[in-house]
Amino acid sequence: MVNKANSKPRRSSGRTYSRPTQKRQVKKAISPEQRKVVLFNKPFDVLCQFTDDQNRKTLADFITIKDVYAAGRLDRDSEGLLLLTNCGKLQHTLTEPNKKTAKTYYFKELEKIIIHKGDKSFNDNISKILKKGSSLSLA
Repeated sequence: MVNKANSKPRRSSGRTYSRPTQKRQVKKAISPEQRKVVLFNKPFDVLCQFTDDQNRKTLADFITIKDVYAAGRLDRDSEGLLLLTNCGKLQHTLTEPNKKTAKTYYFKELEKIIIHKGDKSFNDNISKILKKGSSLSLA
């Protein structure tokens, strides 16, 4: 390929792209009567998915409602409120980074944060800030 602006050959990544031949099928909107929203207080040591091949606890051990999916994720070693829904539009609104949906995180019983191994003064300062309470921008 030649770049017309300065006539130097452009480097190719070697990748080829093809567009899908079929249009994406758009599902019908869910009526308010059919919409399901589940608020679940996820316990510690539970995966934010319904299946696991390593026999760990999952959402399926607690939630029997069919066709709902988590809008967001919590780590296995954390606990907190998890919203599950069958409404793709709601799920997209809550999880799409471009939507900039506000989320609040609370830390409880903070014992130790390891930011950089061996940097005790930095770790102590971060621990003090988080114990006191502070807003963190994750932009």
